[in-house]
Formats: sequence, C-alpha cells, structure tokens
Amino acid sequence: MNNRRDLPLKSKGWLFSKNIAYHTWVSEKNRYLYFGTPKTACTRVKLSLQKMEGYRLPDRILDIHDRADSALRYPRNLLDFSSEKQHQIINSNRWYRFSFVRNPYYRMYSAFENQLHNFSYPEYNAVRKELNRRGGITFRNFIEYISQAPQDTRDPHWELQHRLLGIDQIKYTFIGKYEFFATDFVYILTALGASEEVLATVGTKVNQRIGPPPELAFDEHVANLIYEYCKSDFQVFNYSQDSWPRSSA
Repeated sequence: MNNRRDLPLKSKGWLFSKNIAYHTWVSEKNRYLYFGTPKTACTRVKLSLQKMEGYRLPDRILDIHDRADSALRYPRNLLDFSSEKQHQIINSNRWYRFSFVRNPYYRMYSAFENQLHNFSYPEYNAVRKELNRRGGITFRNFIEYISQAPQDTRDPHWELQHRLLGIDQIKYTFIGKYEFFATDFVYILTALGASEEVLATVGTKVNQRIGPPPELAFDEHVANLIYEYCKSDFQVFNYSQDSWPRSSA
C-alpha cells in the first residue's frame, strides 16, 4: 500500500458543524472538493485554487480565508449545495476530492506558535489566560491543556485531522502530506488540469515560521502527550511515534 495515496478510510466520525462551510472549497467548473486542514499549507492551496478558478486574489494574503467578509468571488463551500448535490460531491467518481495532512508533532507546534504566540488573534485570549493560570504561555502547558479539554471544545487548528476531514464520510481521491507538499500539490493540480501558470505558484511560500525551531520546545514528556492525544492520526496517516523534533546538540 502506498502510504500517501491509498489511506485506510477509518475514523470516529465527521465534525458536522459551522466549520464545514469555512474549510470546504468546491468548484463545479473543475469538479473538485478541497477540505482545508489548518496548519497544512491551506493558505497556499487556496491561493492557487483561486488563481485556477480565474478569480482575483485578495490584496492581503490571509483574506483568502474570509470568503464571507469579502466582496471578491471565491469557490463555493459544501453547504451551499443541496443534500443530493452534497452526496454527489463527496461520493461520485466524477469529482476529485483532496486534502493535506501533517505530522501531528509539527502541526501541534505550528498551531501553538501561530495561534497563541501571535497576539493579533484575540479569539485565543481565553486560551492564553488559561495557560497563564497554569504558569505561562509555553508549549508544554498548551499541550497539557488541550489534552485535558473536552473533545467537543477543540479548535480546528488542533483538532484531530482524521475527525476534521471526515474520512469515513468523504470518499477522498487523494490525501497529500505536508512533508511532500510541492510534489503532492503538483500531482493534484495536474490531475485537475491546471495551467503551467497555476503550477508555478506551488513553490511560493506565503507563511513563515514566527517562533523558535520546534526542537527547542520538545522533550519526551511533551512528545508522549502529543502522541496519546493524536494517536489515531499517527495510525491512520502512517506517521511514526518516534518522529518528534529533537535538537542535534
């Protein structure tokens, strides 16, 4: 079995919620459904899809995520369609369904650095307050906090990927890996018939790491907590328990 292109479609259930409208991009013209998993290069994917659709790009890159608050034209979301059409989109062989996943160790660290250390996101002030109550806004405190939080309160940025993607509900054509992003996204865009101009956008980075390298935040305790929290993602998407970041020093 090819670990990247023949994944076992098993999970504990799809998170049917308002997040479906935010995370799904659907093109009737090009017959695809993209489910954007946070912290897996979803900004880059959406910008490339926007260009492929022939729509104008937003002036500010991160506005690509704010379809509801923009006058620009964007691909539709899954909830824009009737139940019958939704069933066709997520099951029919005439549609191409794809997403990306990422090593859970690195994804959790990226979520912490970008959502908690970036104070331009006031919606996470309550989490910051709780972390400060636990002794400070540290990666260890963050992982301990989310590990103990009720499942139905998880933010999409640190929700389990197989649950967020609903892989037992959506018949995915391809689930790429962040670690092979350029290769996998070119594969996807080629399958969708993208132009050379769109393919050329794949290597353009749009988000840069804002904090220290992840190996400085990891130790065996933190790695074990993440593995237990994300164990099903490690198993479903074939990531090694021993793949956590380590300092070379």
